[in-house]
Amino acid sequence: FYGTHPWHWYFSQGFPAMVWSYLIPFLGGIYFSRNLELRWLIFWVLFVNSFLSHKEFRFIFPVLPLSMIYCGVFFERVSEKLYSSPKKQISFLRFLLIFLVLCQIPVGLYFSLVHQRGAIDVIGYVRNNQIESVDFLMPCHSTPFYSQIHKPIP
Repeated sequence: FYGTHPWHWYFSQGFPAMVWSYLIPFLGGIYFSRNLELRWLIFWVLFVNSFLSHKEFRFIFPVLPLSMIYCGVFFERVSEKLYSSPKKQISFLRFLLIFLVLCQIPVGLYFSLVHQRGAIDVIGYVRNNQIESVDFLMPCHSTPFYSQIHKPIP
């Protein structure tokens, strides 16, 4: 069944895939932070949603901004440790920024240009080749059929 995963999916795959290149700063921020409430809130949301048999990323998106707070704590602590030599601090923080941006660019390009493009490409093919009948073995709202084909609804 679509969206059915084991109970540990949010901990082992869902949340790590969501924070992706920020996983190490997130874990470092949890280690350095003194704020236990946000840590337990993130854990609680992941734990409670783990009881659902149907799991999706969108169910845990509300904890993404909370995890970025911990990333900020990590970056603040790292910059404090390097504060003794400003030149070293600037070069390391510049490296971190460039690394995180370069990790996000290919992922953003892939998800905006390639991922799940098939439904739209098939509709373009059907429209350009004047095909009269098409059967889709997928959910009804996953293809933009009538808005792209511009034929009367049967």
